[in-house]
Amino acid sequence: MTTPAELIVTGPDGVPNRYKLGEKSVIGRHPECEIVLADPMSSRRHCKIERAPNGFFAEDNGSANGTILNGEPLRVRTPLKNGDTIQIGSTTIVLRLEVATRAAGARTEYEPALSIVRLDDENSSNAPSVDFVQKADAQVVSEEEAASSDVVKLKRVTERLKLLVDVGQAMGSSLDPDKLLTICLDKLFEVFPQTDRGLIVLYGPDGSLPATLTSDKEQGAMLDRRTGAITRVKFRGTATAQDNEIRLSRTVLNRVRTDRQSVLVSDADTGGGGGLSLAKFEIKSLMCSPLLIGQDNLGFIQIDTKSRKQAFNPDDLGVLTAVGGQVAIVIRNSDLAREAAAQAAHRENLSRFLSPNLVDQMLKGKLSLELGGTEKKGTIFFSDIVSFTKLASKMSAQNVVVLLNRYFTVMQNIIFRRGGSIDKCAGDNIMAHWGVVGDMADFTASAVTSSGEMQIALFTFNRDEAIKNEIVLPPVPLGHGIGLNTGIVCAGSIGSDRKIDLTVIGDAVNLSARIEAMAGRGQIFIGEPTWEEIKDRVFCIRMPDCPAKNVAKPLPVYSVRGIIPPPPVGSEPTPPNAEMPVNDVLFCMPCTLTAGDVKSEAIVTRITRGNTGTRILMQVEKCMSPGEPCALNWNVPESPSLPALEGLIEKCTPTPQPAPKDPSAQKPAAAPAAPASSPGGVTAVSDALLAMTAAKSGTSILSVALAPGTMVLHCKTLPPEIAEFRPGLLLKSDLKSHEEIVRA
Repeated sequence: MTTPAELIVTGPDGVPNRYKLGEKSVIGRHPECEIVLADPMSSRRHCKIERAPNGFFAEDNGSANGTILNGEPLRVRTPLKNGDTIQIGSTTIVLRLEVATRAAGARTEYEPALSIVRLDDENSSNAPSVDFVQKADAQVVSEEEAASSDVVKLKRVTERLKLLVDVGQAMGSSLDPDKLLTICLDKLFEVFPQTDRGLIVLYGPDGSLPATLTSDKEQGAMLDRRTGAITRVKFRGTATAQDNEIRLSRTVLNRVRTDRQSVLVSDADTGGGGGLSLAKFEIKSLMCSPLLIGQDNLGFIQIDTKSRKQAFNPDDLGVLTAVGGQVAIVIRNSDLAREAAAQAAHRENLSRFLSPNLVDQMLKGKLSLELGGTEKKGTIFFSDIVSFTKLASKMSAQNVVVLLNRYFTVMQNIIFRRGGSIDKCAGDNIMAHWGVVGDMADFTASAVTSSGEMQIALFTFNRDEAIKNEIVLPPVPLGHGIGLNTGIVCAGSIGSDRKIDLTVIGDAVNLSARIEAMAGRGQIFIGEPTWEEIKDRVFCIRMPDCPAKNVAKPLPVYSVRGIIPPPPVGSEPTPPNAEMPVNDVLFCMPCTLTAGDVKSEAIVTRITRGNTGTRILMQVEKCMSPGEPCALNWNVPESPSLPALEGLIEKCTPTPQPAPKDPSAQKPAAAPAAPASSPGGVTAVSDALLAMTAAKSGTSILSVALAPGTMVLHCKTLPPEIAEFRPGLLLKSDLKSHEEIVRA
């Protein structure tokens, strides 16, 4: 004899219903479906289950929200097996296939996957009689017991406390809720040897009761997500098919849940006065206690016995109540630990794209990543390593990956430090934006400053990677072009409910990409809207107008060679009409140095005027000897006619050196310097540049801690063209046409 195949369907209301399976069962909201759902997330004809000679098969009917089979999207026609679970929105469907049974009245095996939980509605004639109740938040030892000198009472209290200590130690060994519930039930069976069945229920986030028992396989995942109510059950002996149905008394549950009381119930007479649930399952005594912590009710514990002679008593209820309090604390600690871990993982994921300040705002709920977008003004950034495909062809794939990962780490740290957000990294390209997410002052100045710092950082990156000599590098140093533009963009989360990207769309984005495509090695090109925002604080060279793809008129383009950085993120913004001291300009001007027979590439970062002349701060490829005369020739492709400088090397800090392979073979240096290509090294260079801002003039720069590979050149006089470098200066490029701009 067999029982027919059926589906156990539990809808959003938490009420389970059984449906027999025919040759074909269509599931959905349409009234003509064999199984009609009241779930708003289901489609009219959402999915179907068909019988075939070799079993049952499930197939999604192109539903809008998809069908989930055993936790995975149902994409193709898939065979089903006994106990499979289908999820449609908030509706859970458990498949129970045909199972052979014994003779009529005989019990079959217990199958947790097919178990359901029912709540009995009793009336006054069949409701269970409550023998004893106790406040769930009552003290473990009452004041009367504590003051008693009765040896019997004190012995009973001592035993109770010992049991609680044992239970607490056992449960305190793990924060895993799955193990916790198992340990708790095991311990209760030890404490109460008469127990035939133990049940722990954790309410869902919305306070709902479970509709089915949670299988061992699902237990960990369910507890981890806590998306619904869950259960854990244990039997003293071998469970039978009758145990597949867990019936709970609404009368008992109301006392436990609503009144926050622990309840003791006994079936004291043979007339069934103990209630329908107790009579049907031959339960002679049960105890039920809520899991309370503060004002929160997390669920309940229930244990019952079929032995009338070993019925539970009020002392037993006190112990169960105390155990319930311990379980609630450990469950809450486990939830908090998981929430903390989830928040840490969420922070880490957000930190890949957003600056720390924006991540904090996101986690505090001040910003949202919901689908949709809003129009905002922002500055969009693109960078691209020039001719990287050609350079990478000379390297192994593994070395290319290592080099790109190091490059992205350095550049992204700079972007985040200046409050930017990473939109994407594609190949060797970076897209970022400022002012789009959250409210940010000086966002355009921050974006352009970040670009200048990235050009300086790439110089030190190339130098330090060559010194480390850990991988085979491309034949020429890396060089990237940077393009920025400012305008109104649509910013928001774009995608589906399964994958969301925080991105920006709009004409300003497209123009930024076009401008970046014009920039060559070491150049920062900005559009006119960006220049208008920061023209008082930048030193720029006006390029010839450049035609751009799908743009009607040639674009006015400006090459940035210096900027006064804005205050750090989170500080007060630059006040209107603020003074822009010439010594505060951060330059990014490549050059070649010659001192005797030694030549070195360099990039100028500061030009500080003083009473005793001008001091030029720069990062150098090779360290040169102080006291040597040195010639400086500019390598600025948009203005090749800039006059050379001559000066005296005043100070030069050693370039970073690779760590010895055997640390014990070499004595540690007094003050080892972090490589500038590492995040710490970039910070060291940036901090040194920021410190230079405080050194307004003269020899005060010599008292500032200089980053590794820094040289100070002292010039008594400057050519007039160089002496006029200042914020707000706009030079005209020597180039006559956009065709003279060299991209390679």
